[in-house]
Amino acid sequence: LTGAAEVVRQRHAMQRAATIIQAALDQCGTTAISRFGGDLIKQNVADRLEAAFTKQKNALRIDQVPVRLTASSRKGGVDRVIGLSEAQGKVGAGVVLSEGEHRAVALAAFIAELEVSGRAAPIVLDDPVSSLDHLRRSYVATQMANEAVVRQVVIFTHDLPFLLMIEDACGAKQVPLTRIMLERGRR
Repeated sequence: LTGAAEVVRQRHAMQRAATIIQAALDQCGTTAISRFGGDLIKQNVADRLEAAFTKQKNALRIDQVPVRLTASSRKGGVDRVIGLSEAQGKVGAGVVLSEGEHRAVALAAFIAELEVSGRAAPIVLDDPVSSLDHLRRSYVATQMANEAVVRQVVIFTHDLPFLLMIEDACGAKQVPLTRIMLERGRR
């Protein structure tokens, strides 16, 4: 009987160990990691990012565009997604937003993420104002000058009026501006 009791104790210890190991494995699965990442974003980033996005939407004068930032889980990770507000139902953003609104919303989200990251890494933008109207281009120029206060901003553009807007915005902020022009020449 003593030997049987010892076997039962060993089996019980093995089952407890197996339960602990399985619980640890469950926490390492992609679903658990995605859920944990989503919880971390909600607890530590979501409110700050939403506030920064709202600020940028206001600065670019797209506060009337019915979009918001949301977190979306995917296998092994979490993405931040620009989606339509609940009031718009299940209609896709492509149906509601113009190309210019898409561009402005994407810039607002990008600048908001820069703000929340707290890093002063340089940014490079290739023609950030294509599809934007004249007024919105000036708002983008102002925001780029604001960013140039804390980081290097490199903008490629062929839009001369936008370049003049950037010059004015940088002058108003007293941000140094270097213009480099590329011209096609003979070979």
